[in-house]
Parts: sequence; C-alpha cells; structure tokens
Amino acid sequence: MKNRIIRLCLFTLALGFLVESADAQQKKPSRPTKKRTTGTKKVSTNRAQNTTNAALNTAPKDTIKAPVADLKIDDPRPSLRNDNAIQRNLLKDRTPLDYEHIREDDATYVQRVWREIDVHEKLNIPFVYKAEGDDGNQRFIMILLNAIKKGDITAFSAAGGDDRFTTPLPFTQIAELMVGKPKTQQVPDWTNDPDGSKGLMKDTVIN
Repeated sequence: MKNRIIRLCLFTLALGFLVESADAQQKKPSRPTKKRTTGTKKVSTNRAQNTTNAALNTAPKDTIKAPVADLKIDDPRPSLRNDNAIQRNLLKDRTPLDYEHIREDDATYVQRVWREIDVHEKLNIPFVYKAEGDDGNQRFIMILLNAIKKGDITAFSAAGGDDRFTTPLPFTQIAELMVGKPKTQQVPDWTNDPDGSKGLMKDTVIN
C-alpha cells in the first residue's frame, strides 16, 4: 500500500515537471514588424512634384483672344424732333394679332414653298432701298440682322439641304459667312523698330 502511494506521488511530481517544462518551451509572441519608411523617398517625390508644378506654372499662356468675325451694325438713332407735317403714330398705335395655327383636320392641302428674294427684280427693289429711320437702317437684310443680333428671331442653317430648322445659326457664324473669319498675322513693328534692325514683330488682325 505504501509503495502505491509513493509511486502515485512520484508520478504526480513527474507530471507537474512535464507541464512546467512544456509551458517554458512555448514560443514568445512575435512582435509585429513595422516597415521602416525612409525619408529620402518622400523628399525626392516632393521635389519631383514641386518641379512638375513649377514647370506647369511657368508654361507660357496665350492671353490673346482669337479674333471673332463681327458685322458693324450701327445702333439706331431716333429723331429727337418731328420734322413732318403730321404726327406719324399710325404704326405705333397698332397691336399685331397673334398668329393662330389652323387645326390639322381643317387642312385639306399642305404644300411648303421656298422662295429666294431676288433684289435685282424691279418688284423687290424696295427691299434694298437704303433709308434711315427711327429703327435704324430700313433695308430688309439689315432689319433681319438687327433682329438676329438682338435675339428677337432665330436663324437656322440650311447646309446639306436641311429645311427642318434643326441647326440654329448664331450671329457670329452668320458674320463669318458674310465677311469671312479674321486672321492674325505677324507684321513688322515699325513704331518700336523704325529701321527694322531689331526685328520686332506685332500681331495684326486681317478681316
């Protein structure tokens, strides 16, 4: 009986030593490795960015706006005195009626007719008669151009046979079609370089 108790005690002690040795042999927790960032890379990157920004800032900028075609249309100058024997207020007192479109059911026949006004014909000479009134130049083309410039009416392009009013024409494009697009050309600057020895040039707009 005593031998069994002694053996049991020895076995318990041996088991305790094994557990302690197993705990001691466990690996220590590894520390998380941190990546070291070198300051030289950041400095070089910042320097490269600063160099790029400086190059962009020092790039030459075109401050001269491109010339735009324009039609010289004088503003109307109304008369300050009535030089007529009568008071001409007949047209001013009239109020135009709104155009009423007919119903589609009432249209028995529809035809679209395009006509060009030939001002060389005797019947159309009044369209080109040059006269100055309180509303400006009274030629038909000038009346149309004034209305387009003010935005009262809209002009449309008929390029390619388009007759469905799909492409509006701005006044600047109409001016280019009538007088051409101006160009910028380099000419000698005789004011600052009278004898031409310095080779100075200046921009001039050719209409």
